[in-house]
Amino acid sequence: MDTPWTAQLPAAVPVDDLVAEAAIAGVTSACCVFAADGVAYPERRGYAALVVAYSREGEPVAVLDDGAAVLLIRDGGVAAAATVAKRILGQAARVGLDLEMRVGVAALGESARAGIHAAREAARTVSPGRIAAA
Repeated sequence: MDTPWTAQLPAAVPVDDLVAEAAIAGVTSACCVFAADGVAYPERRGYAALVVAYSREGEPVAVLDDGAAVLLIRDGGVAAAATVAKRILGQAARVGLDLEMRVGVAALGESARAGIHAAREAARTVSPGRIAAA
């Protein structure tokens, strides 16, 4: 399901499209979920926009219903996802926004939706500015 911000973040893809891309990538894919849970819902759009802006070409980003941004990593599994998450948190730190973001990473394996859910739950367990693996 698309968030109300999808039209405002034209570089973001619908979640269904990200899931379809993960299916093509196969079992080596993983994801990063960037959540700004301590930030009011309307302000989370800015954090999602930051993830979209700091992702590289070929790294699709979707926005979940709760305003968290999910980034698909096609190859390299959880290790690659953690590396990308560190890169994006580093960029966020340059503008002082890293301490509001919690990040979860998970392998997508056979079920991209289950992997996204696992990464989202992992993000809930970690302190702001940190990365947790599911």
